[in-house]
Amino acid sequence: MDKLKVLIIDPDDHFSDLAGHFLAKFPDLELLTRERNGRDGLRRIRAELPDVVLFDLLLSELDGLSLLRQAMELSSPPSMICCTRFYSEVALEAIRTYGASLMLFKPVDLQSLRPAIVDCARLQRTVRQFRRSALEFDADGDRQIARIRNRLVALGVPSKLAGCNYLTEGVRLAISDVALTRNLSKGLYLEISRSMDTTPARVERCIRNAISVAYQSGGLEGKMLTCPSNKEFIHYVLHDLDIPSH
Repeated sequence: MDKLKVLIIDPDDHFSDLAGHFLAKFPDLELLTRERNGRDGLRRIRAELPDVVLFDLLLSELDGLSLLRQAMELSSPPSMICCTRFYSEVALEAIRTYGASLMLFKPVDLQSLRPAIVDCARLQRTVRQFRRSALEFDADGDRQIARIRNRLVALGVPSKLAGCNYLTEGVRLAISDVALTRNLSKGLYLEISRSMDTTPARVERCIRNAISVAYQSGGLEGKMLTCPSNKEFIHYVLHDLDIPSH
């Protein structure tokens, strides 16, 4: 890992001095200038984006729980480690709910502090990477759905029909697993009904109606001589989109 930026937000001079001097010995840690109140601490978090923040619950101007909540609302929140003498079951539950990485009670064992900082930072970076990957995956999925739907509309399937929605989901599922199209009733229709909270019979009926409308509108003219079956139409769309199936 790169050098970790650590910020201490704590009015306790004794703890801040001890922890600061101890952590400053490690070349893989960069200790930022300490803050004593929650409002200035939040400003520093937003401006300097530390990897790890050591904070107390009992802060002036902005209490520790409010600091934690607002810090965790940032797009790239730091690992928040609460170091306090104050114990309360309510506060402990709130700290967990708001997303603190760890809670340590003073006096803190300094020898355990650096491993805790490194572990929490590593975990937070893993979470960030996972979230970025999930967002990228969602964006790719949205683009694929839009492409499928646009092609269906171009073939004459009205977007307002329920069958258009079921066909869009069906083609999306078939791209991931084309084997679902071998037996539509036990495969594709069933999966569509599960993901869209309906029944296989309704899926079949609505898709059949959507395809009939597309054929009657002339959207399939020059592509198919007769009105295709549901399976024929779905395979045609898969081939037409030229998206590799898995």
